[in-house]
Amino acid sequence: MQFADYVVGFALQTLNRCLVKISSREGVSCNDERLLREHVARLQSLWQLMQVSVGKLSYSHAAARLREAQKLLPGPALKARAAEQLLDYADDKTRPLLEQLWLRDLAPAATMPLEHAERLGCLLQEESAAWRERATLREISSAELLEHGIGRAYAKAERLSRKLAGAETDDRAPPGPRRLRRLHRWVGHVSNHMELLRPALDEEARTCRWHFSRLETKLEQQLALELLARALVEFDLKAKAQGRLVRLIGNQRRHLDRQRGKLTEGAFATTRAEYVRSAALAIEQLGLDEITLLPLEAPAERAG
Repeated sequence: MQFADYVVGFALQTLNRCLVKISSREGVSCNDERLLREHVARLQSLWQLMQVSVGKLSYSHAAARLREAQKLLPGPALKARAAEQLLDYADDKTRPLLEQLWLRDLAPAATMPLEHAERLGCLLQEESAAWRERATLREISSAELLEHGIGRAYAKAERLSRKLAGAETDDRAPPGPRRLRRLHRWVGHVSNHMELLRPALDEEARTCRWHFSRLETKLEQQLALELLARALVEFDLKAKAQGRLVRLIGNQRRHLDRQRGKLTEGAFATTRAEYVRSAALAIEQLGLDEITLLPLEAPAERAG
């Protein structure tokens, strides 16, 4: 069994879990949606792992399919989540404003609309077929996946992280949502690659994985905060109220900047070459050569 076989098996297991959630006769709950978002993000990272090896056309088809799936799983509005996070730091005058913004932008639904669940099921069935039917995916060498997938994602995430840190030292405007989204995406790829290798990671690699997981969370929080900061002009607020919110957001921004800076240093404490060697060792520790490859299981059937 090769590492590429392991990746394909991991993808199909992830898809099977998704299809089981969607097949529930009780509908897709908010908690199910959260898990589905995590699984779809992992699938995106697996395709990024394969991206250079499969070529632009195959990758673009997979990316489009998973982007559509993501849109069906939007989750709570980020601005509302930022307002909720700020409640812990707000004074008595600012807290009611944040509660109002939180209620205005948060529109939870008990279950996913049936038509969305059906479309999501179709997309994930297509995704399962893509992994199952393309034999060439299982022929990609470990060296390619390490260099062009795992190593590339680490280098990309590091470059974007260092660039963001450099921009902040220049005392420029806070990073925009587009830059934060891009960095969050690449840090997420690295975090998901490490999740793939998690059973075989040594102590140092597990520490690195913790830093990446926390960094991914902080970037999402900062993205939510910047979206809220830019949305203040949309709200009918008096000057004093808006001033209080701006100061609170500024304080939280500096707090997140400090946390992200520390996590960035921990996440990128090693070079790309050392990181790739660590991943190669983890692949070796998985003991794939000793595993006999069995026929792939059929995907879960959706309830009618």
